Amino acid sequence: METSMISLRNAENSEMDILTEICTRAFASDMHVGASDPQGGPPGFNSVQWHRKMMTIAARFLSIRNDDTIIGGILVFRQPDRGEHVYNLGRIWIDPSVHRQGLGLRIMDTLLSEFPDARLWTLETPPWNIRTRNFYTKAGFTLVGTDSDNLFFEKQTNMSIPSA
Repeated sequence: METSMISLRNAENSEMDILTEICTRAFASDMHVGASDPQGGPPGFNSVQWHRKMMTIAARFLSIRNDDTIIGGILVFRQPDRGEHVYNLGRIWIDPSVHRQGLGLRIMDTLLSEFPDARLWTLETPPWNIRTRNFYTKAGFTLVGTDSDNLFFEKQTNMSIPSA
């Protein structure tokens, strides 16, 4: 069995339409895991303009590729208030047509290797979304808190920070 090649590339402006289409499909699929409204995804999930704006705000906006086909996207933000080597996985989405094929953990491993300086990753996900909660736990993230809207996860990395 041939294994596909997962890669991450800096997203380009010319890819915003396809990334937005995939994001819209991905968050619409949340209806199958507890969402109450197919249009109730996170802010800007279905807006090309919002995704273009994220290109200027995020530390990195990455397109996820399976071989040469775009299958999703990732937004990564720095968290300087938490430390120099802390990143937030602001959003990750994968086309529902490739869900349940074992790509998610490969994508997460590839993402973490893109940030060798990271010592801590953070993320939030809604409490009703069993799929993301299970995925992040499988990927090595630990639940560290909750509020009425989110579950908060963190993952320590093996990167050692040189002492001054």
